[in-house]
Amino acid sequence: MAGLAHVRLEQRVLDLLEIQSMDLAAISLHKARQAYDQVQEPVLVMDGGFYIDGLNGFPAAYTHDMLETVGIAMIAKIASVLEDKGCSFRSVATYITGPDTYQQFCDTTGDVFVLSDRVWPHDHPKQWSPLWRM
Repeated sequence: MAGLAHVRLEQRVLDLLEIQSMDLAAISLHKARQAYDQVQEPVLVMDGGFYIDGLNGFPAAYTHDMLETVGIAMIAKIASVLEDKGCSFRSVATYITGPDTYQQFCDTTGDVFVLSDRVWPHDHPKQWSPLWRM
């Protein structure tokens, strides 16, 4: 691809505040602006969430908090009473080159899975979330 030979990526750990919102694009943009303010150079920020159809999309952007407070076993119990067990992962990447100059890339059309009420005992080598055990 033209021009990509000159792109240098550097991962940095920054202390960013996350706004409370169900809107992944708003969260990603807020974090990107904070990151840009800290490093003063172009930044790429990605945020994601887990959407359960039978819970009107919840936990969405609150996935991490739900896993930390409720846990995967309780999510499975909730799933056992849901009529609509469809679920999906969604993500938004924000590339920012200035306070008001940015592009957002939204993945909201990913695969739809069926949420299980069973937690599989073993992790999968390709999993990036404990939710894959459901």
